[in-house]
Amino acid sequence: MRWPGLILLFLVSCVPRELPHDELLAYLADPAHGLVKEEVTGDLKVTLRYRPTDLLVEQEAGERPTRQMVDSLRKKYGGKYYFTLGFSVNDREALHTTGDYGRYSELLQTLSFRLGEYVRLTSPAGDTTELLDYVMDRTFGFAASTNLLMVFDAAEVSPEADFIQIHINEFGFHSGNYIFRFDTDDLTKCPQLTFDLM
Repeated sequence: MRWPGLILLFLVSCVPRELPHDELLAYLADPAHGLVKEEVTGDLKVTLRYRPTDLLVEQEAGERPTRQMVDSLRKKYGGKYYFTLGFSVNDREALHTTGDYGRYSELLQTLSFRLGEYVRLTSPAGDTTELLDYVMDRTFGFAASTNLLMVFDAAEVSPEADFIQIHINEFGFHSGNYIFRFDTDDLTKCPQLTFDLM
């Protein structure tokens, strides 16, 4: 009598291999999948989201990708962990709510050029991976949060690691340090994007 229950559990736990763009975004945004983390300190909300390789592939491939183009771009962007880091205050860009030009200027310099001094990735195997690259999305105060795309080299993390942790040390928002943990199973189970190939 246990078989129907086991079959239902198997079907519910199955993750699709590919999803269309909007469904993939919904999958990523669902906290049940473990790919978005959030901490709130006072008015400041810090959000860290996993960004799968295929979203970068899609952005570069354009509207009419070919199989060869998708495969090539997957190879180009593969082997990395991508995350978007967001800071918001009352659904506004945290960078533009400081009310002090000197502090704003200092934060802007840090977010533009020195973030690597404050961010690192670790695993339970003792791996420590520095920020490989990052870019801040300059929206000049018109977005709901100040966002950055961060890149880490996945090859520097032991393949046996059950989880990774991203450490974000205090750098000017007066919010303290943060540690965000992601289970590697959740990262590897993330579906790929369905491409409308030519």
